[in-house]
Amino acid sequence: MKKVLMMAFLTLTILFGFFFNMVKVNSRNFKEYSIKAKEQAGEFVLDTYIREDVKVEDAKKLGKTVFQIAPKSRVAEDFKQLAKELLSKINNQNGRK
Repeated sequence: MKKVLMMAFLTLTILFGFFFNMVKVNSRNFKEYSIKAKEQAGEFVLDTYIREDVKVEDAKKLGKTVFQIAPKSRVAEDFKQLAKELLSKINNQNGRK
């Protein structure tokens, strides 16, 4: 089972790329790592990142999504942007714009 999950993860990474999660936007580490990642992995690094937000923990505790408890929060907006970016990549791979 672990091998199957790892293969699925690697396939998705190769197809779509990866993103930073739980980001502290103003931290020096994020800025340095995001620059290095883009230099080394180029197009495989998605532009969207998910900011650290207490709303995620709140949602987990309630067994809900951030869209259910805080649909206008910054982290909900981050996830919406991630979905848009992924859909754009999918559409571009399928020859759509």
